Amino acid sequence: MIKRLISSLLALVMCLVLSSTAFAAEGNKDTTKGNVATDVKEETLSAENANIVPFSGAETWGKTSSFKNVGTFTMEGNNLTPVKTMGANGNLSLKLDNANVVGSLDSINLRIEVRSHATQKVLKSWTFYDFWGISNTQLSGSVKVNKGDQIQIYFRVYDADTGNYNDNRQVNISYSYKLQ
Repeated sequence: MIKRLISSLLALVMCLVLSSTAFAAEGNKDTTKGNVATDVKEETLSAENANIVPFSGAETWGKTSSFKNVGTFTMEGNNLTPVKTMGANGNLSLKLDNANVVGSLDSINLRIEVRSHATQKVLKSWTFYDFWGISNTQLSGSVKVNKGDQIQIYFRVYDADTGNYNDNRQVNISYSYKLQ
C-alpha cells in the first residue's frame, strides 16, 4: 500500500514539476555576423497556393548564352519556386536536366508552369506524359519576359493512368534556364 502511495505521489510530482512550456525567442530579420549582413525576405503566395512552400531563396536571372543549372530538389506532389526576377529583356527557355520518380517505376505526368508572381497568371505551361524518368529534355517554346518581371516556376505531378493529382508522389527534379 505504501509503495502504491509513493508511486502515485512520485507520478503526480513528475507531472506537475516537469510539465512546463518552453518558449523560443524569434531572431531579428536583419542580423550581422562579423562583416556579413543577412537579410531575410518574406514572400507571400495567393490564397489558392497557400499550401505550396517555396523550395529555396529568391534570385535574379540574367542573360545567358547557354542553359544555366538552377538546382536539384525533391518534391512531393507539387512545388512552387521562390520568385525569380528577370535581369534583362528576352526569351526565357527552361530545360529539365533530370526528372525521376523516387522509389517507384510507376509512370506520371508532370506539368510545369511559368507564372507571374504578382497575379499567379500562367504565362506558359508544358506537360510531360507517361514517364518515370527523363533527362536533358528542353521544354518546347519560350516565354517573353521584360527586365524586372517576377516569375515563379510551378511543378505538379499527376498519375499517368488516372490523370488525378498525386500529392504523395515524390519526384527528383533538376532544371536549367536560358535567357536570350
